[in-house]
Amino acid sequence: MKKSIAVMLLSLIVLTTLTTGLAQANRSRAYNPNLRATKWGMNRAEVKAAERHYTQAIKLYSANEISEQNPFYRIFSGVIDLAFSVVGTSVSDLAKANNSDSNLLVRDRPNELVYKLEVMGIYPTYLNYNFQNDKVNQATYSFEPDYNLNDPDQLNNYIKHYYQLQKLLGDKYSQPKTNDVNWTRKYYRNTLNDRGRGTAVKWGFLNYQTVWVTDDTTIELKLYQDRFQPILELNYYSNHYETGVDMSKF
Repeated sequence: MKKSIAVMLLSLIVLTTLTTGLAQANRSRAYNPNLRATKWGMNRAEVKAAERHYTQAIKLYSANEISEQNPFYRIFSGVIDLAFSVVGTSVSDLAKANNSDSNLLVRDRPNELVYKLEVMGIYPTYLNYNFQNDKVNQATYSFEPDYNLNDPDQLNNYIKHYYQLQKLLGDKYSQPKTNDVNWTRKYYRNTLNDRGRGTAVKWGFLNYQTVWVTDDTTIELKLYQDRFQPILELNYYSNHYETGVDMSKF
């Protein structure tokens, strides 16, 4: 009798181990860091394939890992991070993040691919891949939330998003090469309170820029204004493929 019980217990332990192992293997497919492994030099077809693969992976990952108690997750890619389309997306936002209007290819031209995404709850965000000689050499996230530009509190959301992105990038790349807060009108620096900083960005009196440089990539996060519209961008530039950007400025 004791022997039978021992055999049953041993069988249960083996079965539990196998089941746990299979579950972990399934989850590992979901958060394999190469799932969205877009790399410099890929052609348009390869980038499209990476995007399709990544969208499928997000659905698998979210099904296994996301709960209301643990709504934050990220999947890092190869050279370009391209993970932020899901960072900070809660379960309640997941349907919108994965619906037919998200991760949507909205422009397909010989020298560029543009995807429409939701990033950290910011919708829409546009991810623009640039190509030269059919090789990807630059990627840009353009964050375009529909904020009231006459509301100082909503304007300050641009600054909040800037620092959220800065922290996420800092967690991966550590100390930046540069981290600048630039006042073009010193007078306003001394007269505006914190609530007025978003308005200062709108009027072009204040801009932000953080730069990280790795062996392969220069990453530039910036907040500035164009035509009295705050512009929040995250740029990835290849250090080895020609981008047409003056890299000496970094």
